[in-house]
Amino acid sequence: MEYFSGWNEGEPYVPLFREIIADFEAENPGIKVNATWNGRESLTKLRPMILAGTIPDITDHGADELFGALVKEGLTQPLNDYLDTEAIGQAMKWKDTFLPGQLELYQKEGEFHTIPFWLDTTGFYYNGKLFAEQGVQPANTWSEFMALCDTLKNNGVAPLVADGGIDFYNAYYFSHFVQRVLGTGALHAAAEDKTGARWDDPGYLQAAQMVRELLDKECFIDGFEGYQWPAGQVDFVQGAGAMLLCSTWIPAETKDSAPAGFEYRFFPPPLVEAGKGKITDAEIFQWAWVVLKDAKHKDEAVKFLKFWLQPKYVDRMATEYNAIMALRGAAVPPLNADATAFLGQATDTFRLYDGVSADFPEYWKTVFLPLDDQLLFGKLTPEEFIAEVKAESIEYWETH
Repeated sequence: MEYFSGWNEGEPYVPLFREIIADFEAENPGIKVNATWNGRESLTKLRPMILAGTIPDITDHGADELFGALVKEGLTQPLNDYLDTEAIGQAMKWKDTFLPGQLELYQKEGEFHTIPFWLDTTGFYYNGKLFAEQGVQPANTWSEFMALCDTLKNNGVAPLVADGGIDFYNAYYFSHFVQRVLGTGALHAAAEDKTGARWDDPGYLQAAQMVRELLDKECFIDGFEGYQWPAGQVDFVQGAGAMLLCSTWIPAETKDSAPAGFEYRFFPPPLVEAGKGKITDAEIFQWAWVVLKDAKHKDEAVKFLKFWLQPKYVDRMATEYNAIMALRGAAVPPLNADATAFLGQATDTFRLYDGVSADFPEYWKTVFLPLDDQLLFGKLTPEEFIAEVKAESIEYWETH
């Protein structure tokens, strides 16, 4: 069985994956799992393999990317029948081991193609000890957030650290601000509007103005535009700044750089007064598996995934790597307790970047991200950004 993974060889999670593979092979001596660790370019590497007929059995990646590159193109196996079978190690159907709504998030015409195991959400990580020393609290509203930034800055503390060299990290700001101003679905609606008229809604300009306000009030650490990953997140845990807007893989990626006793705290993007987004709206990003439609070993692949998702392995992923798992009853990751509680209280969820990166990947990479960088770096005013993204959207859809 061929396992084509989106993890890099040196990432901290890979040793656990190797251990699970070894356990699976020991219990199933007739099945050999050949894992290839390709990193985030795995889907790019996979496309020519599919065209050549050299097809792995399973692959993992962010569910948005899997959906856009494989599921939408009809290249993955529907798994409904498998999900109706008994789980391993639990007296229930496999589908009932997942948290509510997680399988449905990326379904296609009633068919389940993705098997989620790790959940991420995005929000502001903050240095708990530093906040206590400064006598400040997390912000619930935009006005409170800007007041928080002012207090920190006046006390000589950089409010925000950012890895400006990662364009999709930079996009967290505008995309979340649009959700808070106009609600879920608004960014997606603008991105897919072939006339560009959606961008005329003043809510998009308001979100862009919020990004600019952070720049004008010098909320970011000096030189963030030139930060190359992981410089920003390392600076954050080492005390160079108070907050970092990122996803919930941050504790796993930074704990070896953090001083002993560093307090990872988290709060969601703040509400906008009179905005349509709610504080209980949570972005969900899944890391998931798919089984390829033309795989030679579908049954063996599903057997491996069911084996992996036993509680004993799920809980280790949570406790050892601080991953928020997509399974019912999973252990709470100790360094992600705030984020786990936030997801537990969520009343609505929305996809990463409101689904734009998954549904329109070329548009996202060639139109939106370059313009968003220029907005965040102050090279475009909010008004110029809206005008440019509208014009380039119209031009893009004329040929797509």
